[in-house]
Amino acid sequence: MAKIQISFQDNSDNEDQFRVYRGTATPVTDTDTLICSLDHDGSSWSITGSVGSNHEISQGVNNAPSSSGDQYIVLYDETQAGDYYYGVLASNAVGDSAMSTSSLVAVTA
Repeated sequence: MAKIQISFQDNSDNEDQFRVYRGTATPVTDTDTLICSLDHDGSSWSITGSVGSNHEISQGVNNAPSSSGDQYIVLYDETQAGDYYYGVLASNAVGDSAMSTSSLVAVTA
């Protein structure tokens, strides 16, 4: 098992959710494995994990939820060994943003 840290900046001011995906090739797409969803209820964020365990989120303190500029860090225990890319997208009622994709991460579990 490996502790994975995924950091990203909120460049949107109207998102309802962020979704983090794991893929074995780049670019990561929304058909790859969903790692977690970060849901916004209007005043705070919650995180629901789909893969791995011990999901945590840390939000930057500069802005209120759903305002751009905040930094986010997602931490979770990756339970599957392999070479992975991770991607993040923002979502709202209109649709999804483009996926951002990380560099290759080698995980030994």
